Amino acid sequence: MNYFQLICNNIFLSNCRKPKANKQSTILSTRFRPGSKLLCEDSTTNSYAKEMRNLVRKQEVAAISFLKTLHPLIDKEGLLRVG
Repeated sequence: MNYFQLICNNIFLSNCRKPKANKQSTILSTRFRPGSKLLCEDSTTNSYAKEMRNLVRKQEVAAISFLKTLHPLIDKEGLLRVG
């Protein structure tokens, strides 16, 4: 079951327990943030493992990495950013 299905099931079960006036019919984008973060972490870790390892160790990214010119960094949440 993917993250979206899990959220939909959660909303459905929650709505089944609530009176009609309190039911939720929309999915808020804030519910997808944890899943989005996990997807970003997973894809950057898989694609840029060497670069991430160097940045975590406070070392420079290898000169042959195309990320070098993008000035990569790891933000406070542990995600790879460029800029």
